[in-house]
Amino acid sequence: MEQKDSSHDHHSNANAEHETRERLGVCLMRLAAMKPHDLAHPAHSRLSFRSGLPYFERTLDLFRTVAETDLQEVPSEYLKIVADDAQETLERLNHIQSFTGEGVEHPEQVRAAMITELRDAYPPMYEDLSVIIKKPAAELARVKQPRSSAMLIVGLAIAMLVAAIAGYQYLLYTLFTGKILSAMH
Repeated sequence: MEQKDSSHDHHSNANAEHETRERLGVCLMRLAAMKPHDLAHPAHSRLSFRSGLPYFERTLDLFRTVAETDLQEVPSEYLKIVADDAQETLERLNHIQSFTGEGVEHPEQVRAAMITELRDAYPPMYEDLSVIIKKPAAELARVKQPRSSAMLIVGLAIAMLVAAIAGYQYLLYTLFTGKILSAMH
């Protein structure tokens, strides 16, 4: 009976991961289709979001980088965080794109708040996503090689220094004991 339950859990986990990957793929595709300039000047809005242009650019660039990253090895728990960040960003940007200012008492304040919200969401989101945004494996192999050989050289230098200190102390010890022995005779 236990085996059946664990295979059911594995199957539901696989389904949940598949759904998360699908949701992330859709969000990344929609984010990739957005243009920062279109967000800065929504077609059906009388308000300009031009002051948000730098935030639109960096946010969309971040998600384009995620879209170019191989996500196959990303654990499903972490993939859910990435998908949630992508979905929240897509919702924020869709809200900006569809905001007309109609029927709102202070549309300029609402616009400013929307831009601020997007700006402030970036640092924690970048922290989440920077873990998976990595260099290609071939590039990582080249980077790791010199670092490991440099660590080997540092390790050898430390070992030689320790040996030299131990040798010097042994030399002092033998000279000291030699003088004591000769003084005793």
